[in-house]
Amino acid sequence: MYRKPRYFFLAFGAVHTAAHPVDGGGYPHRRGFIGSSGVEPGDVMLLYCAGGYPGHDMEAPGIGVVIGTQTGGSEEAIYYQYFSLDSPVEWDTIKNIPELENCTNFTLAGNWLREISNTSFKKAIAGRRIEWP
Repeated sequence: MYRKPRYFFLAFGAVHTAAHPVDGGGYPHRRGFIGSSGVEPGDVMLLYCAGGYPGHDMEAPGIGVVIGTQTGGSEEAIYYQYFSLDSPVEWDTIKNIPELENCTNFTLAGNWLREISNTSFKKAIAGRRIEWP
């Protein structure tokens, strides 16, 4: 059955770069966090790299289209197809996403994955081209 995709903002920290790179297609988190988010296959995520992330410090280099989730175990995960943008979304654009207001301290667990509107997503990537394979 068809449903409209939902849009999310997902932050990656520098500490986990080697194990879970932004372009790697997987995002693990502790139990209950992803299951309670409502993320489903077909949803679209703006993938942001927080301060100190090698090569993408405080920018969103791409998007992820959710292809699956794993919930219910001791660790949960979102799996996605990564698509880079021809130019990253810079911090000045990201900090002005209305749904992230007062939620830009990405060291707090509740700020790593946030639902954003279709309009916010489109404004954030405006003027950029998705690098389709």
